[in-house]
Parts: sequence; C-alpha cells; structure tokens
Amino acid sequence: MARQGICESDNTSLFLMKWALVIVNLLFWAMGVAAFGVGMWLYIENNEYAVFSDGEYLPGCVLLLACGFGVIIVGFLGVVAALFESKIMSFTYMALLIMAMVLYLSAGIWALVHNDEDELRGDIRQFLNVSLDEYFTNGDFTEAWDDLQSRFQCCGISNGGDSWSFTIGTTLNTRVPTSCCTNSSCISASLSDSQIFSMGCIEPYVNYQQDQLDIIGPMGIAFGVSQVFGVVICILYILVLFSSKDSYSTNY
Repeated sequence: MARQGICESDNTSLFLMKWALVIVNLLFWAMGVAAFGVGMWLYIENNEYAVFSDGEYLPGCVLLLACGFGVIIVGFLGVVAALFESKIMSFTYMALLIMAMVLYLSAGIWALVHNDEDELRGDIRQFLNVSLDEYFTNGDFTEAWDDLQSRFQCCGISNGGDSWSFTIGTTLNTRVPTSCCTNSSCISASLSDSQIFSMGCIEPYVNYQQDQLDIIGPMGIAFGVSQVFGVVICILYILVLFSSKDSYSTNY
C-alpha cells in the first residue's frame, strides 16, 4: 500500500509538472511570436537607414528576430517533450532554452549599452556628415537622405538648409534637394528659401533610434529573465520525470 501511494504521488507530481511545462511553453511561444514580429518590424525600419551607419544599429534587431524565431521552435519542442515525457527531448529543450535566454539578454544589453544619448548623437552626426557629402554622387545616400527628410520633415543635419552649403568638386552648392521642400511645387530650392524645412534631421533621427533601442532593451531583458523561470520549471520536471517509477524504464 505504501509503495502504491508513493507511485500515485509520483504520477500526480509528474502530471502537474508536465502541464505546468506545457502552459509555460505556450506562453513562451506567444512571446516568441511577439519578439519575432517586433524584431522583423524594427529590422525593416532600421534597414531603410542602415546605409548611414553601415548597419551598426541592426544587430539588436537581428538578435531579437533570431530569438523570436528560435523560441517559437523551442516552445513547440518543450510542449512535445512534456506530452511525450521524453528525457532526451527535455534535456535538449532545456539546453536550447538557455541559449534563447542568453540571446534575449544579449539583445537587451546591447540596446542598453548603445542607448547613451550623447554618444548616439555624436555617432549619428558623424554618419550623417559623411553621407551628406556624397548625396549627389552616391545613389544609396541620395535615396536614404530623401526618405529621411521627407519622413521627418527636416532638412540637412542641423539649422535647415545650412548643412547643404558645401563644395562639390570646385563648385559651391547653393541649393537643397526637393525632399527638403515643404510643398510639392518647390523643386531644388535655395538654401535660404522659406519653402524648406527649418529643422535639421539629427534630432528627429536620434529620437527615432532611441525609440527603437527603448523597445529592444526592455523587451530583451524582460523576455530573457522570463526564460529563467522556464529553465527552473524544466529542471523540476526532469527531476520528477526521473523519480517517477512509471517513467524510469520506458522514457528516453
């Protein structure tokens, strides 16, 4: 009778831990879908202006995207491992979950490290200066600058059209791109024209990058920390699985 009671207790514990692991993995799966969607959106957004910084701000997006996709797969594996009470799959799942946790935390820490306003502004100013000088000779910079100025209704780096006063070869440029204009009828206005945007692009672009980093940082840290809870649940499940008399000789 005592042995039967122990077996029933083991089976009950296994049942509870199994379904706890299933529920946790369904939550992780939803989080993975969210991280993948946000990562994809941020990657597409950042990729538009990656030419300015040679892709310096893409790694966080890529990490979040990879984490999301990976956790979707890992979450499915965790559910299967729990339902089939497989020891090997449970160990594999735990190892992959730890890897996902590291990736999430890496994305979050990367974003927090890069989200220093003064350093970010200095880097962006340097990137914009280099690309502005090649606006008329590099098609990628031309497209990126036109999109940036039209989107944020800005002109040049700072002080509106003043940034566009530079020498092209031996000729001093005295006009701004059409994307600097406040209306569609303005075509390549002069630097002092009242029809051009008065705000420079550096401030809205810095704010834009900070908004992106403010999403990646907290999401990466929060999702990474949550994986710790999943690892703990998985360890408890494996311990119960091994202690179960019914699963000792039949599950691998």
